[in-house]
Amino acid sequence: MQKISMDSINKKICEISGILIEELTILGQKEIENETCPICGQKMQKRYVEQHDSIRTVFGPCQHCEQELYEKTKQRQIENERKQRISKLFSISELGESFQKKTFETWIHNVKSENSYNEAVDYIEQFERYNGKGIVFYGGVGCGKTHLACAILHELIERGYVCLFKTLPDLFTQVYQSIGQENGIKESEIISILVTVDVLFLDDLGTEKATDFKQEFLFKVINGRYLSNKPTIITTNYDVNGLQARIGDKITSRLIEKCIISHNTAADYRRKFKDE
Repeated sequence: MQKISMDSINKKICEISGILIEELTILGQKEIENETCPICGQKMQKRYVEQHDSIRTVFGPCQHCEQELYEKTKQRQIENERKQRISKLFSISELGESFQKKTFETWIHNVKSENSYNEAVDYIEQFERYNGKGIVFYGGVGCGKTHLACAILHELIERGYVCLFKTLPDLFTQVYQSIGQENGIKESEIISILVTVDVLFLDDLGTEKATDFKQEFLFKVINGRYLSNKPTIITTNYDVNGLQARIGDKITSRLIEKCIISHNTAADYRRKFKDE
């Protein structure tokens, strides 16, 4: 990760705290009347600044507020660098043109999918209270699983969460291509990104033919997020028994423990619209 420049942090602090720094006097001409920080009420820091041929006395933020500004600025820089790093590896917070319209507002209500819809709405409304719990949408092809998962992701992106969307077939293609190149991204780095991103959405879990490599890779990702208490959103065509047969007991058991299981019983709406 790129080293954070102390000069850039201090410069940003000056920009943020500019509203606090008020010139009160030219030294020797006027008494300073107020040394109280307007934010926290503590004593502000007196500083002497050379300007042309004179010296100004200015108040900067108190030590408490300055440290708080420093920490917030440093954290923002770290977060921005993390987002940039993830962006270089994957398509971050960009669900693609076909998914951009999949929101709660564009959801087409259906009696058989209403339960899943309500669970999705409850999940996003109670997201912070769920404290790291994810959600698994399962059901037949075309029942709206991905639409609901995308709708949740759109809401979380709006709240500022770093969200990553990957279909499993595309993910494994990308992994194989990357680790097969001399200067490609290491498998461990890809897993690190998948484990540490705020919210991970894996689409079509279980559709890929199982191999030892895929199962081990998935276990590292799911177990890493399980241990880090980070939410994972998943869509699949398989129920719990089907997932156990496709991806194994270890992965499935962690998903059961850490995710809401939502069954969508609606028919294939794509075929319905085509027939109509």
